Amino acid sequence: MNDEYEMQISDARWWSYDIPGNIGWIIWIVCTIKNLKKRVIRGFGALTIGGALGIPVSIAGMAKTEDKKRYVWMLTGAVLCSVFAGLCYKGYKKM
Repeated sequence: MNDEYEMQISDARWWSYDIPGNIGWIIWIVCTIKNLKKRVIRGFGALTIGGALGIPVSIAGMAKTEDKKRYVWMLTGAVLCSVFAGLCYKGYKKM
């Protein structure tokens, strides 16, 4: 199997695509980190991420394996994260 690829675009075009794309990733990462620093106050961001990522990952794990016990516990933890993130969110008031 030959894993080599050949580019059909010029170097100048490659750079014109690559540099703005990398700038976009850098901007996205900086904004994400800034927002997470605001949201992680009192664990709210960690709870939200745990619930948002844990539920689909555990459901996918249950669908792909026969041993579902670990994924049921994972789903339970993710649901708890979601519930408590919702309760924290209800407690926030605009100042």
